[in-house]
Amino acid sequence: MPAKKTRFTTLDLKACIAAVRKRFAGVRVVNIYDVDNKTYLIKFSKPDDKGVLLIESGIRIHTTEFDWPKGLIPSGFAMKLRKHLKSRRLESIEQLGMDRIIDIQFGSGEAAYHLIVELYDKGNIILTDFNYVILSLIRKRTDATTDERFAVNEKYPIEGVKQPEDLISLEKFIEVLENAQPSESIKKILNPLLPFGSAVLDECLLKAGLNNENSTLGKTFNIEQDAPKLHEQLIQAMDYLKQADTGECKGYVTYRQEGSASLLSYEEFHPFLFKQLESKPYIELPTFDRAVDEFFSKLEAQRVDGQIVQKERDALKKLENVKKDHQKRLDELQSAQNEDIRKAYLVEINADLVTRAMAAINTAVANQMSWPEIEELVDDAKQSGDPTARAIHSIKFDINHLTLLL
Repeated sequence: MPAKKTRFTTLDLKACIAAVRKRFAGVRVVNIYDVDNKTYLIKFSKPDDKGVLLIESGIRIHTTEFDWPKGLIPSGFAMKLRKHLKSRRLESIEQLGMDRIIDIQFGSGEAAYHLIVELYDKGNIILTDFNYVILSLIRKRTDATTDERFAVNEKYPIEGVKQPEDLISLEKFIEVLENAQPSESIKKILNPLLPFGSAVLDECLLKAGLNNENSTLGKTFNIEQDAPKLHEQLIQAMDYLKQADTGECKGYVTYRQEGSASLLSYEEFHPFLFKQLESKPYIELPTFDRAVDEFFSKLEAQRVDGQIVQKERDALKKLENVKKDHQKRLDELQSAQNEDIRKAYLVEINADLVTRAMAAINTAVANQMSWPEIEELVDDAKQSGDPTARAIHSIKFDINHLTLLL
């Protein structure tokens, strides 16, 4: 069963950005590697720190201690990154507005370069100059809403990112709920309006005394009674965003146990131990960054192990098919041999009958009778009750075959 969570929320992103900033701000880039066409590793020259920054387009950004496989030959995009970013300091790493977009600046002034990482939808990694003019990117596209082109020599539209907003007022909150469809899920209504993801909303529902799994308008959620309680919890939850910015968050990985006690299947990663997670088995790590690395590293290890297991299964299946085919041929040969032995036995115990039948046909052939005449002769003898003729089943004159019923 796959992990329940594989993408960052805005809260996750804030926590990881703060951790990366704390660890590598001001440190020079040593080299850049590609794991695949979406995943890149940036190594820094920090003494006594072998960690690297991992970026996967559309999915994640975090430091990692895991030994990720690197391409033997750098991709064109990796070479472009090496050309412009190598030996430059990481000057800043920021989230653009409230979107899941990160702006990483290497170098300063007109010698600066920006690496824009998009962690939403299909994702993207975009290299720009100091004016945000695109130099290279892994995915060209045109925005379906704004018709803006994302391509080399186009300017990245940083002014178009979604800016941070305060939590909506209680009045607006109630208005949104009143205008929603009857029996609509509270989580479905509110998730697009909140800046921190579904896990925080789950906790707020629980702290407000509501069902975090099945709160629906008009059924388990009463706007007049429940909206003020939930809104109060959402106000308190805004503090999570401030805490995430400090870079001091611990990390929590929830898991389920499968089979033996040592086999853990990771499900989710979080920068805080939310109320709904307290009853679940979890691993606590010193930083959220470490938790994310542990989570995805384990998934990668499980994926590799799964490939090995699948190859072993395929090999065993192939071997089993060869064995089955071999056994089938042996059975067919044994069956044919048994049939030949049975036929030989019947011929042996009916040797006189076989001899008489062969002699009768040979005599007819010697007397220059035609094939139809011989067949007619045999049929007449059968009707007369001749035992030798009645034993003859068929005659194939063209190949000199005589078939007897013994």
